[in-house]
Amino acid sequence: MPTNSKQPGLESRIKGAIMGLAVGDSLGLGTEYMSKALIRHHYPQGLHHHGQIVRDGHRARWLPGQWTEDTAMALCVLESLLVQKKVNSYNIATRLYDWACNDGCGIGLTDFQVIHHPAFLSHPAGVAREIWQQAPQISLGNEVLLRAAVLGLWQPENQAAVRQNAEKVCRLTHYHPVCVGSSVVVSLVMSQLIAGKTLSPLFFAYLVEASQSYDADIGHFLVNRPHSDWYVSVSGRLHHAPAAFPHLQPDLSILRLDEPRQAKQVYKALGAAFWALRYASSFEAGIFKIIHEGGDADGNAALAGALLGAKFGYEAIPQTWLKGLRQGEWLEQKVGQFCQLSHL
Repeated sequence: MPTNSKQPGLESRIKGAIMGLAVGDSLGLGTEYMSKALIRHHYPQGLHHHGQIVRDGHRARWLPGQWTEDTAMALCVLESLLVQKKVNSYNIATRLYDWACNDGCGIGLTDFQVIHHPAFLSHPAGVAREIWQQAPQISLGNEVLLRAAVLGLWQPENQAAVRQNAEKVCRLTHYHPVCVGSSVVVSLVMSQLIAGKTLSPLFFAYLVEASQSYDADIGHFLVNRPHSDWYVSVSGRLHHAPAAFPHLQPDLSILRLDEPRQAKQVYKALGAAFWALRYASSFEAGIFKIIHEGGDADGNAALAGALLGAKFGYEAIPQTWLKGLRQGEWLEQKVGQFCQLSHL
């Protein structure tokens, strides 16, 4: 695929992806699990910076500007890559375990059940599969997609390796085929953005084909022609893409991100992220819109922030948001180390 010369440089894309993830997460915490009506009540002029975040019972667990479990667990992947200089799933599992035992603030139900299982460190994928089989409907947490976003930064030119790594790391905690397939999609999209390549219809068609082996519905989130009723697959077959799919519409509210009991599902985050890639005119515009839809706003904004950061580059992230990020300087040092590891 051709390289888009207008895109930011490689270092800016990598830095934008990681910092964008953390910024989206920390700012999205301000509206997490709120309805849109409650958001309007707390932020009548909109949530514009970390200092505005209300200190209720939920948000008081974190300091203003602090990222949540979504970023913390994604950074387990990043730090493992820095130390191991390869994707070592066992090392990632031990880092997830150490974080869950020593911090664990905000950890999701699936992660909690899997990581605290007595057999996790000896056979994490087996435990994850057992938990999924016991309760498949509660094993669809979107937090695993943030780890997939980081994995997409590693060897982005090797699609086969990106796909394999996403599968392997996802199954450490989330064995549901929808989670695995969605993780693969996120990693592949991130690798494409990091490589500076366009998200062309042909690439999306490849994603659709790849996703079929996990869950057929994932492909509905990958149609690259939001105003068309048809798209063509790699093999040349025509597939119908109803215009009613909510994530394909300019109006993000159709996704109902604040829908009770559905907020943390993978498809909500995936839909919001692809809406942002399709319609957001800037990093700031995309994140601002997503966090004001409520629901799992930190997870949704973190995933969108990672992808938008890779698309628009580090310089596109508002300085006010970066300065408000607690431990931002520490994270930028980690990003610099990763860039060096990537031979930049």
